[in-house]
Amino acid sequence: MELSDLLLDIETPKLAIIGTTGVITGVLSNYLKFDRVLKKNKFFTKDKHLDSELIKASIAFIGGFGATELSEGNIYSNVGEMTVYSLAFRTGFELGDRIYKSVRKR
Repeated sequence: MELSDLLLDIETPKLAIIGTTGVITGVLSNYLKFDRVLKKNKFFTKDKHLDSELIKASIAFIGGFGATELSEGNIYSNVGEMTVYSLAFRTGFELGDRIYKSVRKR
């Protein structure tokens, strides 16, 4: 795998859309009080913080996987592309989470 393969697979407009979708999802999750639902229920483990992080990571993975062009490139570049898109979604999610909390405090 060459770095150029990975860089050519990542599309900037798609990356911006995924990041924006993550921001919107972060704001909506706070508006709908997603953290309260996660704290009340046990999904995977007894540790509620770990459950919360696992679910957020799963949502980011789904966002990244849906944007990956699996028909182009080899498996290594596709995994790299999916990782970059998932990271963009999760970063947007955390940004939206902080935006909502900072606006809410005012």
